[in-house]
Amino acid sequence: MKIGIFETDHFEGAYPKIRICDNGKNQITLIVNSEMETQLREILVDESEHFKWITKKQFESKRAFISRLAKILPELNFDLLIFNTIADNFFFYAQLINKIPNTHVMLHVHDINNIFYPAFTLHPKRLFRFIGKKLLINAINSISVYEEAMVDYLKEKVDIKLPIYWIPGSIYEPISINGPQIKTDKKSLRIVVPGSIDILRRDYELVLTVYSQLRKAGADVQFVLLGAPCGKYGEEILNKCISLNEQWEAGLIWYNDFVPNSEFDFQMKMADIVFLPVLSSTSIFDGITEIYGQTKSSGGMSDMIKWAKPGIVPKDFRYTKKLNSSIISYQNPSELVRILLNFNDKRDTIQKLQENAAENALHFTIQKLREELNIFSDFK
Repeated sequence: MKIGIFETDHFEGAYPKIRICDNGKNQITLIVNSEMETQLREILVDESEHFKWITKKQFESKRAFISRLAKILPELNFDLLIFNTIADNFFFYAQLINKIPNTHVMLHVHDINNIFYPAFTLHPKRLFRFIGKKLLINAINSISVYEEAMVDYLKEKVDIKLPIYWIPGSIYEPISINGPQIKTDKKSLRIVVPGSIDILRRDYELVLTVYSQLRKAGADVQFVLLGAPCGKYGEEILNKCISLNEQWEAGLIWYNDFVPNSEFDFQMKMADIVFLPVLSSTSIFDGITEIYGQTKSSGGMSDMIKWAKPGIVPKDFRYTKKLNSSIISYQNPSELVRILLNFNDKRDTIQKLQENAAENALHFTIQKLREELNIFSDFK
């Protein structure tokens, strides 16, 4: 098969699709911008050389890039073209897709309500986006999502007849450096909170409150805020981190800017458990409400899979049953503190969760996902 994979925003989400499709038989072309090409070549290493690349030029506008693709893609005759992210220019991407009627086009949906239930308004730009999203849905042939619960939501709540594929946002590669790092001899319980410090996505006031209560109770814990601060909220959280570290030395680790891939990987390897203080819902695009775990995915779930780590999440957050034995849920801050104190006092409990996480990650190897998705048989 001839396969194209388009991504100009989220290299980490495109990587699993590249690895799943790269079965030694398919011819793969990656359609990217220069930033994504740099990131993907870094993680693909030498394997990047056997892919073809179409890269947006440095000073080429998005509209101009789409126009260039409209001339190139009909000649390439892809059997399957995966758009892993379309975040703007919906109208023009719909026009582009209509120029390749013999290609099966899959759209990865990051935010269900934003794509399927855009707010109607007479505001010119938002109205244009509204029309563009409707045309885009009519132009594509199938959909993929990161979360299993998002498949359920689409089937139950959205009137759509297109095939839907659950393709996780990460894969587990046990032979590589991504393998689990189970450590029982170190002193501090290391809790990592991956993701940007963003008021619209995660509750960092909860993170610091829980950290403070754990330290007051005498727990030997270390919290790593593994993401860049966003806006005034992010700055306020970092200022509170400074104050807390003056009270309890070196118990908090944070970053003032973008976290380099190598540092992110190091901290994830060192984590005992991944903490996702995700909000139950959020409104990021055009004021449209999304529900985490149902209409919108959390990158933290992908981190758990990739690094074979146990996790702790809010009670109402939905996730795949394949991770049930390695994820703990909490109802409120008090319960969360009790859970983490138990982990601190009984390290064998956290070790068991880590062992479960390593076993659960085996559901997400490249070979396992290829078998379950059977992705190639549908597009021949």
